[in-house]
Amino acid sequence: IDSKELDYAASLKYEWNRRFKTVNSNLKAGVQWKATGNVGEGEYYKDPSLAPNGYRPRPYTTYPYMHNVSLYAEESLSFPVGNTMLRLMAGVRWEHLFIKGTKYKNLNTLSPRFNARWQLNEYIAIRGGWGITEKLPSFYTLYPKQEYRDIQTFGFSYNKIESSYIYYSQPYTLLHNENLRWQRNQNAEIGLDVNIARTRISTVPSCRINTQVLILRSPMMCSNCRMDSLCRLTRKSM
Repeated sequence: IDSKELDYAASLKYEWNRRFKTVNSNLKAGVQWKATGNVGEGEYYKDPSLAPNGYRPRPYTTYPYMHNVSLYAEESLSFPVGNTMLRLMAGVRWEHLFIKGTKYKNLNTLSPRFNARWQLNEYIAIRGGWGITEKLPSFYTLYPKQEYRDIQTFGFSYNKIESSYIYYSQPYTLLHNENLRWQRNQNAEIGLDVNIARTRISTVPSCRINTQVLILRSPMMCSNCRMDSLCRLTRKSM
């Protein structure tokens, strides 16, 4: 397999620190773009007789680039509450994928998160957080490969040293549900941090919730299967 991954990326970041009386604020925002592709020759066999059934050469350069555009923003506040210190952080990230020729929809996601930390004194702090993260399936799920099934229908030998075979070739593409949903994980927790004699002890007495939406919401199906007979003649020498 000849694989030569080629990526391009660009990003623009913004950060603003300011203070309103006793409140410290830190704002971060940005936009990111990344393109992922491959200029390799892909899977190939020096000896064609070793190739598996249905093999067709297809360089990676024939696959489109996958473009990922994301926007994010995060605000962090810290301020005193009596003799204690409270820190709050909220953020959100939006992503969208662009793949030329894909049949799948819903190629975007929104991932919010929130965290808080209440420093009661030098030794004890209470913290909590909640967030959602989502992830899309792999490139070859979003852009399935063209597959082939070769069925030998006839064969004969002649000259005692040569043989010929005729194959029936059926092209097909394996697809999942076109309305795939992102893989989702939701996490919520609350914890207690204690510092005693330079030793930090952390506990999570509350619940941690993890939920996941499976990306396969229907059985795989064969799409664009053509039943017309595409005959291929193969000649071999004994």
